[in-house]
Amino acid sequence: MHCRRTRTDEASADHLYIGQALGQWLVREGQRGTDITYPDLGSGPGGAVEARFGAGLRLIRVQLSHLPVAAWEAARAELSGTHPNVQWAYGPHSGLGHGEAQAAGHAVRFICRTEGGNRVVYVGTQSTDHTIEWTTLDRCRLTDEGIAVPSPTESAAVVVFPPYRSQ
Repeated sequence: MHCRRTRTDEASADHLYIGQALGQWLVREGQRGTDITYPDLGSGPGGAVEARFGAGLRLIRVQLSHLPVAAWEAARAELSGTHPNVQWAYGPHSGLGHGEAQAAGHAVRFICRTEGGNRVVYVGTQSTDHTIEWTTLDRCRLTDEGIAVPSPTESAAVVVFPPYRSQ
């Protein structure tokens, strides 16, 4: 695929880092045949990362770019119609995580940081007060209910955040 990124700063490739990290993480979690895609949301790939696994029935969608609420609701309905288990997560610039946290009590967030010259993928849980507790993706676990994110302050504690399902 030809990359059509219009920016070339470090963060402009975060969708690729997140996709690669998700693919490697899912393999470590016992998932084979994982399919990582970068849907074009109108301005070229990079606005979202999708990881399909579990015979294609499960999906993790990391919404990185801004998306109007109506488009988000349409995407949620479409993806829920084709995948029985959809886990939505949000990048650092997606305001949709705030609405998810208000509706479900939390939101899963992704961000990349540079450490030692490498981009490291972090996963966080955003609470209703907009605070986010971060940990590295490699510390998380995949459960039947969703992504299990250990508390950064208690290595033994694991909090399971199931996929949000609209009523």
